[in-house]
Amino acid sequence: MLRIYSLVFLLLTSCALFEKEERVVIDGLEKPPYQRLYNTEFEKVWRAVQISLSNYPIAVNNMDAGVLETDYIKSNQGWLAPEQHAVPPGGRKYKINVQVARGVTPDSSDQVVRVRVTKKVVVQRDFFSDLTDLESDGLEEHVILYRIQREVDIDRGLEKAYQRMKRN
Repeated sequence: MLRIYSLVFLLLTSCALFEKEERVVIDGLEKPPYQRLYNTEFEKVWRAVQISLSNYPIAVNNMDAGVLETDYIKSNQGWLAPEQHAVPPGGRKYKINVQVARGVTPDSSDQVVRVRVTKKVVVQRDFFSDLTDLESDGLEEHVILYRIQREVDIDRGLEKAYQRMKRN
């Protein structure tokens, strides 16, 4: 009976125990925290954040606190970097946390909105082990910040077009 349990345990954990951690390091990316400042209204930035994360399963969406958080996403079902050919090994999952805050710049009294994106990656090697934190490569965070910037730019362009149309 002990042999059967040990064989089942070995079969269940063998794939995850011997997986090689392959980490891609990309030169030129800034170090965490990944954040960007936007010179526009808080509500417009919040809307851009929601549009940028519309394909993710949202767990927390609190505009008053400035927090938007996703559920855990399995790595094989989530975003893959363009140069990543293989599907990540099983047992990995991650969640995205976005914090949006109002503020002013130290140079002037201009209102700015800071958006900080954090990706928490965890792996569970086998059924019995605890979750282990992994470091993110930062690509998905940069993509999300880029999407937010594009949505803010599109909103500005539409506002300018509306104002021109209104004058004529």
